[in-house]
Amino acid sequence: PPYLPESLKQYMAEQSMANAGHYDQVFQQLVERYIPLEPELPKIEAPTLLLWGKQDRVLDVSSIDVMQPLLRRSSVAIMDNVGHAPMLERPEESALLYRRFLDSLQQP
Repeated sequence: PPYLPESLKQYMAEQSMANAGHYDQVFQQLVERYIPLEPELPKIEAPTLLLWGKQDRVLDVSSIDVMQPLLRRSSVAIMDNVGHAPMLERPEESALLYRRFLDSLQQP
């Protein structure tokens, strides 16, 4: 994880506690309005890159094993030492992987 000054960590913790009610409401809505992905994935016709952080604690990397067989044309890129948001944690590497994916679509 990137270095954060203690004062910033404290501020972020205080903000999280102050917004706890809102976060609880959002989570409750997600649970109540849950839409499973499995029936939707086979409908995707476009080539798809599954770009995943190996240390994702929101959606475990094992989700790829469920998703990939349901997609028609998928590629997988797993980034080590990355969590849920590769494009934020390592934007340059994420962009490179995405560019390689796009380039692979151009090749016969």
